[in-house]
Amino acid sequence: NIVILTDVHSWVQGHGRHEPNLNADYGNILSFYQRLQQKVEQLDSKPDIYLVNNGDFLHGTILGDDPPEHLVGILERMPFDAVTLGEHEVVNSLSIEKMEEPGGLFDEWGERLVTSNVRQSGADNDNLNPLGNNYLLLEGNQGSVLVLGFLYKLNENESADGITVTDVQDVIIEEGWFTSLFASCKHQPQFDAVVVLSHMDVRDELVTLLLSKFRKLCGENMVVQFVTGHTHIRSFAELDSHSSSIEAGRFLDTVGFVSFEPKQGSFAHNFIPANEIFLAQSLDMSVDEYHTHDGKELSDYIARTFEHTGAGQILGCASKRFNEMDLLEMYLNEVMPKSFLNHYHSSHNILLQYLESFVGYDLFPGVVTMDDIYTVIPQDYDIQSLGSVKGSDVTRIMVEMSKDDRRIFENSTDMVGLSMESESGNSAEIESSLRYTLHTLSKDASKILSIMNDLGIKSSLKVVSKGKTMRDMWIDYVQNNMAYDGNDCKCIDDLNGCSSTGDVSKTPTSTHHTSPQPKPTHPTSNHGPTVSTPTGGVHNSTHGSKGHSTGKSHSSGSSLSSNEATTSSSSSSMWMFVVIAGGIIFVVIRFGRRAAARPEFGSGLHDLEMSVSPPPSYGDVSGGAGGYDRPHLGRYV
Repeated sequence: NIVILTDVHSWVQGHGRHEPNLNADYGNILSFYQRLQQKVEQLDSKPDIYLVNNGDFLHGTILGDDPPEHLVGILERMPFDAVTLGEHEVVNSLSIEKMEEPGGLFDEWGERLVTSNVRQSGADNDNLNPLGNNYLLLEGNQGSVLVLGFLYKLNENESADGITVTDVQDVIIEEGWFTSLFASCKHQPQFDAVVVLSHMDVRDELVTLLLSKFRKLCGENMVVQFVTGHTHIRSFAELDSHSSSIEAGRFLDTVGFVSFEPKQGSFAHNFIPANEIFLAQSLDMSVDEYHTHDGKELSDYIARTFEHTGAGQILGCASKRFNEMDLLEMYLNEVMPKSFLNHYHSSHNILLQYLESFVGYDLFPGVVTMDDIYTVIPQDYDIQSLGSVKGSDVTRIMVEMSKDDRRIFENSTDMVGLSMESESGNSAEIESSLRYTLHTLSKDASKILSIMNDLGIKSSLKVVSKGKTMRDMWIDYVQNNMAYDGNDCKCIDDLNGCSSTGDVSKTPTSTHHTSPQPKPTHPTSNHGPTVSTPTGGVHNSTHGSKGHSTGKSHSSGSSLSSNEATTSSSSSSMWMFVVIAGGIIFVVIRFGRRAAARPEFGSGLHDLEMSVSPPPSYGDVSGGAGGYDRPHLGRYV
């Protein structure tokens, strides 16, 4: 029995402030797991139960910023039996140094940190050593489980200095520890089942490659359970009679559960919404009953830590819920021009960047806090100047950036973001003969410099934001253009913004709040559907897949008044053409690539990542919406 957390991205405090239906924090998860352990221990069959973390626990909230000073103490308090790393844990040297501190997070995890293909340069920079451990053997009542941990292959410039992600194929063919471990698998195996923590899609080609290798080495009857992630969906697939793959959501919106017979297979799974009531109901307990002492202590610790970071500092007021496309438009049309480009010492400033995985989460109506900005912009970057460039060359650079072989991420459909000054008198279009001071973010600088070099365009690189970063530009923008009204943002619901009388006591109640969570109930022993395991089927429920638009639409007006929107209408139209055209191309190409790679999906695929219709709310836990059914663990094996 495996309880799964994946792609939490530091949302350890839960979503309760904006989305009450997803109100569970790590303390609640700890209580749930400890109560589940107690139930399992009372069974005569003495089943085993394990808690695993499948990586990407950094970057998402103020707690997960680089380096994760405040997050490590929370993670250390979770009794994970096995942990692997996602790409977000290996991209920043400061974060790696923090987690590797003596007596720190990696030391606390010890042998439980499994990184089968993530390597770190030794002191001599010649030898590559596992960042964690190559594998782990979990010994339980039902037998021995071999745990491996694999991360998909990163491009050379994606990981921090000294970190190498070895090709999975190289590991399973060339590395001695792997071949020795499986040498006697068919005849006298050291383990009864294999669990692969795989930070990759539920049916990634690397999952297929690994399963094929296991079948070759261990035969058709070795049980293999893949715990997958990275794509931020809920999905389960039976790969064959003795293997399955499960991915359990993102941002602590889901607790995954899978069980199997160690020597037979017979898989069952469930996705439990990260809601206190549902967690309690899945245990046949009330909310008051399921809390444990350790869980309550951890919840209190998270709340204190969150307050200590300054997460609650009020910055402004948002008039509506801004989705990813809203925020991209705001960023390129408003934030960068008003907070940076219009004020840079040179004239004719322009910014180019890739928009892949740029916006982390929606911005919600009402009070905007410091943590809200961190959830929107989970990774921060310096602003850099690449020199003076003719308009015709800017266009050439953009064309190259959009080509497949120029993309930052393989098999992605990066959109190219363009931001220009919004001063009156500035041309709304790129003029071929005009020279522009070209800016970008530090994450894209090396890629764009390479393009400029290949095109023969002269460049000069320097940091220009004078200690301020891209996230600082967002903070400045919110404070200056979405000002706090001093009264919990009630003035945003008043037609005149309280300007006529200054009295907010009679302003209407906001209509933008999330529906309240259901009241606690005392479930019966058979309160929900039992688990049914499909044969060879794939079931997906997505939450706006990583780095891509969810296709959500919101009809509320902009929070900016007409006199605040200084961008000319023609400039706005140009930006919307770039983004909307990019968005449409993105949806079509993304659908085509995924369908081509995974033909078994067919036309009935329920994958909101590729949908242009509004998906269910992230916090929707009503039965049947996108797989968010009333939970019932069903069995322990």
